[in-house]
Amino acid sequence: MWNIAICDSDKKFAKQFGEQVVRFYREKNLEVELKYFENGKDFSKVTEYPVNLIFLNTRLSDVNGYSLAAQLRRSRPNVFLVFLSDYDEDVYEAFSYRPFQYIRKAEWSEELVKVLKELWYEEHQKSAIRIQRKRGDLMIPVENIIYMESKGHYIHIHCNTEDYQVRDKLSNYEDRLKSLYFVHTSKSFLINCAYIESIGVAVLLKNGKEMTCSKSRRQEAEKILQKYLEEIVYFI
Repeated sequence: MWNIAICDSDKKFAKQFGEQVVRFYREKNLEVELKYFENGKDFSKVTEYPVNLIFLNTRLSDVNGYSLAAQLRRSRPNVFLVFLSDYDEDVYEAFSYRPFQYIRKAEWSEELVKVLKELWYEEHQKSAIRIQRKRGDLMIPVENIIYMESKGHYIHIHCNTEDYQVRDKLSNYEDRLKSLYFVHTSKSFLINCAYIESIGVAVLLKNGKEMTCSKSRRQEAEKILQKYLEEIVYFI
C-alpha cells in the first residue's frame, strides 16, 4: 500500500491532480490510498495516518505551506514531499525543506508525469524486481519477498502477501539481491535477511520455517546477515 496526501485549497484542481496520480500507480499495479486536505488546519491531521508521499501547496487559504513543511520535517523527516505552487518565485524558498520535487500548477499535467516517474524509480523500481507475465509485467517490492526458490526451469517467489512463479534462472537475480541483503544459502534458495532469525546448520526464518544452508555457503551467508543487522536493523 502506497499512502498519498494532497493538500490544496482548490478542490477542483486537487481532484483532477489526484485522479492522475492514482491512475499512474494503478498502471504499475501498486495499491494506493489517497487523502485530501483543503487547508492547514485539516492538514495537521496528516500525522494521524501512515503517509509515504505528500503533495503540498506553498500557499493555502489559511496558512503558508512552508510553515506546514517545517512542522512536517520534524515529525516525518523521511516522507517524500512535493510542493505545488502558482508562483514561480516560491521555488527559491522551497528547497530549504528538502522536497523531492517542485511542481508549477500552470504546467502540472506535464510536470506531474515526470515527477512520478522519477519517484517510481527512486522508491520502487530500484528496490523491486520485475517479472514478465503474459498478462503484463509485475513489479514486486523487494521488501515483500521472503525468499526465492529455484525449481527446474522456474523460480517460485514466496512473499508475505502472495506467491508468484516465473520461468527464469535464480542466477539472474543473485548479484542484485545480494546487494539488498539476500543470502544464497544453497543452490536453490535466495533468502531475504529481513525474514531470517538465525543462520547455522540450517536457516531459521522468523515465521518458524527452516531452510537448507550448505556448509560452503554458510560463512558468506552469516557475513551478509551480520552486515544487514549492523547497517539496517541497528538504525531502525
